[in-house]
Amino acid sequence: VIDRMKDSKGSFIRALKPEINAAMRQLKNSLIHALFRNGGGAIGQISATSNTATATITLATPSDIRFFNPGQILVVSATDGTSGAVRAGTAVTVLSVNRNTGTVTATGAWNASMATAALDYIFVDGDFGAKLKGMDAWVPATDPGATTFYGVDRSVDPLRLGGIRADYSGIPIEEGLMRALERCAREDAAIDILTMHPLDWTNLAIALGTRVQYSTVEAFDAPQIGFDTIKVIGPTGKVDILCDPNETPNVMRAIQLDTWTLYSLGGL
Repeated sequence: VIDRMKDSKGSFIRALKPEINAAMRQLKNSLIHALFRNGGGAIGQISATSNTATATITLATPSDIRFFNPGQILVVSATDGTSGAVRAGTAVTVLSVNRNTGTVTATGAWNASMATAALDYIFVDGDFGAKLKGMDAWVPATDPGATTFYGVDRSVDPLRLGGIRADYSGIPIEEGLMRALERCAREDAAIDILTMHPLDWTNLAIALGTRVQYSTVEAFDAPQIGFDTIKVIGPTGKVDILCDPNETPNVMRAIQLDTWTLYSLGGL
């Protein structure tokens, strides 16, 4: 390509543009995934029934397949990246993915180069424990312990320093949503956005039936960008329910936007 385009100004950059754009999209996808997670960097987990002595494994959560692509270089660990270490050995390369079945096929057996086991967590090589601390780190699924988080012992007041968490899995999704908003209201949280995985968002829309109200919410700093939402009335006012495929399935995340900031050095 260099030789053919040496006499045409800018041609080499134009030839590289598709590869550059693809790399930037992958970086964007990696960042968006991290915004919801705990900083450990895991993009999936091997299912309990997978045979790691073969080239093909099934993900414990099949919808995580959206984070895998042919050509990825992957490593595994017995932990989710917030502790422990990557298993010894050589990384594996993804040959193909089946997005219908949630299976990932490597160029060889998964345990041929690493001591891979069922229920291991999977990481892009270099990401283990190195991703930004997303919402699962700031508001963990269980009450935070005494281990300091950016210098703060959150165990002295787990709710005010580590967010509200509750399990509403045993009741209808629309009731769980309202119970969650009521719980937040009791703690003076004025929730305005609630995020859901597409499966949960669809289940909610079906459950609401003719009672569903659709709306559009504008991006915070880009009014020309809008996101379609379901709108409900909670104890502290209107709440927009946003569908995001990067969200964790079976999780509703209630957010008061004016209490969150994503800092970056320059444009993100």
